[in-house]
Amino acid sequence: MTLPLLICNIVPLFMTEGVAVIRFLVVLLTATVLGCGSSGDQNDPDAQAQRDTVDATSDLPDLNSNDQDTTGERDFTPQDLDSSQDDTKPEIICNCKNNDDCATAFADLDQCERAICNPNSCSCERAPKLDNFPCDDGDACTFGDKCIDGACKPGENQCECSTNDDCAGLEDGNLCNGTLICDSSVIPTVCVVDPATIIDCGQNLPGACMGFVCDPQTGECVPDQPINEGLECDDLDACTENDTCVNGECVAEEVDCDDGLVCTTDECNPEIGCVYTYNEEPCDDGNPNTIGDKCKDGVCVPGEELPPSD
Repeated sequence: MTLPLLICNIVPLFMTEGVAVIRFLVVLLTATVLGCGSSGDQNDPDAQAQRDTVDATSDLPDLNSNDQDTTGERDFTPQDLDSSQDDTKPEIICNCKNNDDCATAFADLDQCERAICNPNSCSCERAPKLDNFPCDDGDACTFGDKCIDGACKPGENQCECSTNDDCAGLEDGNLCNGTLICDSSVIPTVCVVDPATIIDCGQNLPGACMGFVCDPQTGECVPDQPINEGLECDDLDACTENDTCVNGECVAEEVDCDDGLVCTTDECNPEIGCVYTYNEEPCDDGNPNTIGDKCKDGVCVPGEELPPSD
C-alpha cells in the first residue's frame, strides 16, 4: 500500500480526535488528495468517478467550532487511538470503619482535638472536640477551662495575685503593719503580710501604758505614746487589782482586805497587800450568859458569867 493510500485509510480514524488532529490531517490531505486515487484503483474508472463526486469537506468538522484546541498543539500518543480505555475508578482502601478505629491514629492530638473516621474517604482525620469539653490551659489559677472551637479557653481566674505588684492595690496605707506580698505556695494565690516588714517598737516595758509607738504615716517609732489600750497593766501597787491601760494610764480598783473577823484589824500595805493584826476589841462569844467578852489572839474570849435568875 502506497503512502497516499495509507493516509486516506487513516484519516477517518483521526476525525474524532479533535481540531488539532484535524488541522494536521487537512494539511496532509491537501498535499496528497490527488495521490489517494493512485495505486491500485487509479486505473479503475468507476473508482475515479466515485472520488470525483465526493465533497472534500462534507465529512470534516467545522473548524470554527468552539470545541477546537485554541493552542493549535496536542501531544499525540498511540493511546489516543485506543477508544476502549478502561474508565473504572481505582478501588478505595478503607483505613477505618468507625471513630474507635482511629483511637491511635495520631500521637500528637491536642487536648481539644479528636480523631474521627471520615466515611467518605474511609480514613482517619483530625477534628475539634465538642464545645465545653473540659481541658486545662496550664494556668493553675483558672478553673473551669473548656474547649471552644478546638482551642482550650481559660475559665474563671480565682487567684488574687501572680506577683507582689498585684498586691499593691490592697495596701491600707499603714507603713507600720507590714507590706503585702503574693503567696504562691497556695492555690488560689493570696496576698499576705510579709512578717519581715512589720515595724516592731520593742523597747517598751511589759505591762506599760506609755511607750514607743510606730507612726503609720512614716513607719518610725515615736516615744511617750499610749500603748496597750484596754490591756492588763501593773501599777506596782499591791493594794489595787484589775489594773488596765486607759488613755496611757494604768487604772485599777482598790483591793478589799475585809476578812469578816471582829478580832482582826484589816489593813493594806502597798508593797505586800492586805495585812491582818489581832486586836482586843469587845466581841460577842454568842453566849447570852456571859458579859464583857473581849478579843484576844484573834478569838473572842468570854467574859464573866451572869448569876442565875430566879
